[in-house]
Amino acid sequence: MNLNIHTIDSYLHSYTKREQLYRDYYQLKTNDKTEELQDLLSGIDMDWFERNRIILPEIPSPRYQVIPGKLIQNEMLSWKDTSPDILLEKHPRYIPEFEHDHAYFELIYVYKGSCTNRVDGTIHTLVEGDVFILAPRIRHSIAVFDDSIIINVQIKPQALSGQLNPLCRVPSSLSDFFHQAMWQENSYSPWLFTRTGQNTSLKNTMRQALVEYFSHQELWDIIAGEHVTLFLSLLVRYQKNDFTVAPQTKKNGKKIGAILAVIQEHYKTLTLADLAKQFHYSPQYISTLIKEHTGKTFVSLQRDLRLDYARHILLSSNSSISFIASDAGYESEEHFIRIFKSQFGCSPLKYRQNSKK
Repeated sequence: MNLNIHTIDSYLHSYTKREQLYRDYYQLKTNDKTEELQDLLSGIDMDWFERNRIILPEIPSPRYQVIPGKLIQNEMLSWKDTSPDILLEKHPRYIPEFEHDHAYFELIYVYKGSCTNRVDGTIHTLVEGDVFILAPRIRHSIAVFDDSIIINVQIKPQALSGQLNPLCRVPSSLSDFFHQAMWQENSYSPWLFTRTGQNTSLKNTMRQALVEYFSHQELWDIIAGEHVTLFLSLLVRYQKNDFTVAPQTKKNGKKIGAILAVIQEHYKTLTLADLAKQFHYSPQYISTLIKEHTGKTFVSLQRDLRLDYARHILLSSNSSISFIASDAGYESEEHFIRIFKSQFGCSPLKYRQNSKK
């Protein structure tokens, strides 16, 4: 898709087929046009309906339930292991408000206009420039019944020990929020909020992230993720004294936070057996715990941390491939090149050369 910083606004303003359906549904429903509404509903292709995960209270689906005055998602929202650790989407306008939770952090950014975000029965009215971040497994609902543009940034928990790791090491309200939600055993803050107003640096950075993400050009996911990291870094710079953090709530935590911290600190040399021994678990149990919480196996999580480190050294220095392989924890240069190529589609040397073009 041929997008740039000048055309992304037009792209975001345009209505998708899903949004057109939701808008037609909303207008007919609010104007009590019963016959036209029935015609609309009866004309929907049910294969398309399920494939695109449409939500309408008049059409039954195992994906959600309808109770008086409320729509509730029956499943926790997540996505496949093969997806990037950071995803972006435009929240569908006019979609019926429904309660849901998800297995990831969700950043809500009001790109244009306004919306409401209902959390634990409290309605938060968000206006242009507002940023609202929810911890995983927090039930909420968003309402957008006009032409406003709301961007949802979905951040997998493992991104905190990967792509967002440098940001999480800088003391701030944002890093504290991430750490509490991921690693604090007894309590955590369910959400964080800040009002950025007309901060053009933040908006332009989000624009760049969206351009890359929706273009699907080469390395789009990596570059879009880097722009999201920059957006969060600028958020800390500009808003460090203006964050509102929700009161902490109790949770039944496991040792997963401490486990992930050890993996993050010692991923170059750590083995699953050593990790299990340190926490007095069997390798099978600790492997299951990691998979349930991060969506990745120990091996794939360790691989991603090593490759993220190797890629950083590759692009920020002139170190040899042999040195980088050893420094990242690989026993041989050949093994490192094979793993790198399977992940990024080219050799480390070619990746470095491409980055300088």
